[in-house]
Amino acid sequence: MNIGINPSLNGGIVAVGNIKIDTFHWKMPVVKWENKTVIDPHEFASIIRSIPGENKVVAIEKVDQTSLKNISGVFNIGWSTGVIYGVLAAMQIPVLMPSQHEWQKRIFTGMDKKLGKKRSKRFCDQYWGCNVWDDGLANAACIALWCQLKISER
Repeated sequence: MNIGINPSLNGGIVAVGNIKIDTFHWKMPVVKWENKTVIDPHEFASIIRSIPGENKVVAIEKVDQTSLKNISGVFNIGWSTGVIYGVLAAMQIPVLMPSQHEWQKRIFTGMDKKLGKKRSKRFCDQYWGCNVWDDGLANAACIALWCQLKISER
């Protein structure tokens, strides 16, 4: 099972199988900690454990700090990615970290760039018929597909 993760607090986790998307998708689990909203590492681990399959591979979007608008955004995404990576490392699950540009170039081939953030939702609607997803889950689904394609090249 290949898993895509959009590491933002509004992101998501999506697992894809052979050709069609599976029913495995979750909003990023968060919890309040010291007056901040952070990823809940325990719930995150529980979600990853619940995904079937022995040979899981996870792709986490490597967020470019220049695309973030402020210092707290850079800190938050760094914290989130660190929590996610740490949990996956403890579970001994292999991790790929494509940049936004890398996975989008592969997945959005031929799509109009003017769609911007709507490209993920549009792609998911066309590819899987999942038009009810929000941006965070749609991005995670596209990252999971990128992961699946990358693994199949090996």
